[in-house]
Amino acid sequence: MAVLRDEAVYDYSLSEIESKYLEWVRDIKYMILNRVQFKAFQIRDRRKNQFLSVNFPIKSETFAVKCSKRGNDVYRFRNYGVPSHTLCFAL
Repeated sequence: MAVLRDEAVYDYSLSEIESKYLEWVRDIKYMILNRVQFKAFQIRDRRKNQFLSVNFPIKSETFAVKCSKRGNDVYRFRNYGVPSHTLCFAL
């Protein structure tokens, strides 16, 4: 019998718990990241007769990183040094 924090009671057998855990571990999640490089440009404001500094994006890279979950390959790599070939890829 398993009890959650909200005291809901679930009557799972050990094999069902193992099955649900493996299903959760095998559910792969990726975090999408976007790196943007900016460059400052000087723009003249004719009304105020001064220069303004404005940052414009000049380069952008998007990539995905596989999330670490207890039991998956990323978790094993980060904690135990077991190599993995599916940690990151570029989009």
